[in-house]
Amino acid sequence: MRPNRPYFCYVAMLGCVVTFIFEVRANGWEFQPLTCPSTCDGRPCNADGTSCESNLLLGPRISVLDELGAKNDAAIFDDGQWWRILTCNWMHAGLFHLLFNLLA
Repeated sequence: MRPNRPYFCYVAMLGCVVTFIFEVRANGWEFQPLTCPSTCDGRPCNADGTSCESNLLLGPRISVLDELGAKNDAAIFDDGQWWRILTCNWMHAGLFHLLFNLLA
């Protein structure tokens, strides 16, 4: 008797990894820092004073996620971007988020 293989899981995992590669590509092939080193006028910044956007999950900027179809209630309901309901299921906020979901 042939064992059953979880083919759907394999395809879903591949889809999540490929989507994450597109996210990192859209972020200029870099990850945001885990934390920003300084605070300037109450906002996070780098040591040289430039603005900094951290991502504790080691991933792209929030604006990149939003451009690619992250869940955004205002865009879904006010702007009719219903496709965000589908795309957000494949996206991950960072490498840690992706790895924990793949592990699960």
